Amino acid sequence: MVTRHVYLVNELSNRWNSAFRYLSLYLTNL
Repeated sequence: MVTRHVYLVNELSNRWNSAFRYLSLYLTNL
């Protein structure tokens, strides 16, 4: 159960990081 929770948190942070990187790239290209 705990490992699953940690995996979920890692997945969420990874997605957030990639989305944030994409957003900043988009903003700098404006």
